[in-house]
Amino acid sequence: MELEFRAWNKLTKSMIINSPISMGSIIRDKVRNQTNFNRDGIIGEEYIVMQYTGLKDVVPEKIFDGDILQSEKGYIHIIRYENSLAAFVADIRSSEPRYGDYCMINQQWIDKYKKKVIGNIYQDINLLSGKKCT
Repeated sequence: MELEFRAWNKLTKSMIINSPISMGSIIRDKVRNQTNFNRDGIIGEEYIVMQYTGLKDVVPEKIFDGDILQSEKGYIHIIRYENSLAAFVADIRSSEPRYGDYCMINQQWIDKYKKKVIGNIYQDINLLSGKKCT
């Protein structure tokens, strides 16, 4: 699996996308003049870092933590990391985007149900209103 990250800047409300990187150098080149790193090189609190899941949708587009997926039947899922399983999962409720019931995800599930990335929970939260999740 490729180790890749992106970051949401809470202050500027913008997404910073990077090529495959190591955690130690995350986003540093893109935000060198925009943020303060602590003495350990950790990115500041104004960023939410999201990891690539190692999976791709039907396009194929890379799927990251925080992405919103939709099936060809219109079902919506929110991708997140579940600590208790040490795995990425898909939330199956849209009323609380980061919590609730979930299912395990893998490439077979994505391909079988033709899941496609339609946005993410930071830039496209409006995509969740009034949608059914299953």
